Amino acid sequence: MADTLQFAVIQKDVFTHLKQGKDALEEINRQMRIEDIDKLTSENADAIAYQEEVSQMLGAKLTEQYEDEVEKEFAELEAEVIAESTRKLPSVPEHPIPKVDSELVQQDVGEAGQDREMPARALARSQAEEEEEEAEEEERQRVPMLA
Repeated sequence: MADTLQFAVIQKDVFTHLKQGKDALEEINRQMRIEDIDKLTSENADAIAYQEEVSQMLGAKLTEQYEDEVEKEFAELEAEVIAESTRKLPSVPEHPIPKVDSELVQQDVGEAGQDREMPARALARSQAEEEEEEAEEEERQRVPMLA
């Protein structure tokens, strides 16, 4: 008897839930009108047709004449870019550039007290000139000692 009573309660709960589900479905169906669904379906079909048309136009092969025009325009643009880039580049020296010994590069103190690097050409001296100046300096230091 307890089993029968428990089964009856379960059947009642199932019936109640089925009724609630039916009521919820009816409420949803009242919110969606057939005309709205039909209009939405029609708009989707129009959008799909438009997209297919665009895809066909973009995916179509270029005609031979149009392809020639595109290639000609591309060549003109390419020539313009090359011409523009060569105008901006400086000319390359045609004579060999002298090498500068990195040990000869010195710092020059400017008027404001800020260090600035002197131009490499002004600092480029041969090893012989530097040795000659050192020898002269040593000679000047020895002369006062003899006097």
